[in-house]
Amino acid sequence: MPLTIAHYFLAVPYSKKYVVDAMKRPSTAAYFMLLIGASVLLASLENPTLLFVAFGIHYVFSEVYLMFENVMPNLWSETKLLRVASIVCNTFVFFASTRSPHFGHKHEAELFYWSGYVISACVYGYLFFRHRKFLTKDQITNVCAFESLGLAFVMMGLIHPVNLTNFIFYHVLFWVVYPSWKMVSYKQTKPLMVFLSANIILTGLVVLVAPYSPLPFHFTEWEFFQFFTWGALVHIVISLGTSAAQPAWITRIFHPEFTRARKQSSASQSAIEHKSAKEPVTA
Repeated sequence: MPLTIAHYFLAVPYSKKYVVDAMKRPSTAAYFMLLIGASVLLASLENPTLLFVAFGIHYVFSEVYLMFENVMPNLWSETKLLRVASIVCNTFVFFASTRSPHFGHKHEAELFYWSGYVISACVYGYLFFRHRKFLTKDQITNVCAFESLGLAFVMMGLIHPVNLTNFIFYHVLFWVVYPSWKMVSYKQTKPLMVFLSANIILTGLVVLVAPYSPLPFHFTEWEFFQFFTWGALVHIVISLGTSAAQPAWITRIFHPEFTRARKQSSASQSAIEHKSAKEPVTA
């Protein structure tokens, strides 16, 4: 939990460019403020089912869009149907692996989720096979590795339902490891050190106020868990305005000038500039 709570706080500075962009227009600033208000209101309802469904959507969108943006950025329009199939498949991954505890673990529902996963995985596999001639060996390997995670979750769910808290922890851990790996690949030593240090320091501070802390002032178990769940829902809802890992029409509500091509071009330019800065100047 401490690492997860640290993730909530770190999302603020690392989404600064989205916040600044949303706030520079009166209309989008109003939408963004409404989004913040809605996140607090929904969190105050303290509805476990709401958090369960919201996290499922957040998990699927963020990881599927991240994978397609980074593995197949040159085939964004060509892989639209494949992307939809991946979203459907990973939605079934989430419900099948957790076995939908908030709907009573009914046998009929579990059978529907598992069947849905098998069918959607077959459809995804077929579409992926059709796209294979456009993909490099590395792209095929990365896609297979990503989708294998979904299969692993479903297999774990067959043995025992995956707890939502553990699923959230996996998601947070993923968002620590993946950015770190990207910074290592681009040899961005300073940003990597800042990122890892911020995670370690914030996690340590959260540990100091956790229920098991030896300090005289700390949260009770109930208060700590309430903050964990409340923060999760607020973070998930606000991310609709501070992330592009979702359908573009949602992002354009808060960022009207957003296009996937412009985002990819900006990322590529940043990588080129960083690489150039590292190269020695020769006469």
